[in-house]
Amino acid sequence: MLGAHAAQVLRSARGRPTALTTETLRRIAELYLIEVEIRGKPPDERRQIRQGHSRPLVDDLERWLHATLETLSRKSDTTAVILYLCLHQFLCAA
Repeated sequence: MLGAHAAQVLRSARGRPTALTTETLRRIAELYLIEVEIRGKPPDERRQIRQGHSRPLVDDLERWLHATLETLSRKSDTTAVILYLCLHQFLCAA
């Protein structure tokens, strides 16, 4: 699951937790809650719930991360982590 990997990447980034990493982890946690609720349901039902509930959260997270990139130095560790997460989200969405 991408969310688990994204959370691990954020936690392993150098430095102390920031408002940015805390907010990103909060948003990922929302996705985890949906996954917990749909665990054990038939695949078609899980897909339908993900499209209705998870997809808007993922889209919003992606927009937020891209907007946040514009406020950060291109050389910061946080920028590198966000770019990494956006790249992997793109590859998983394809």
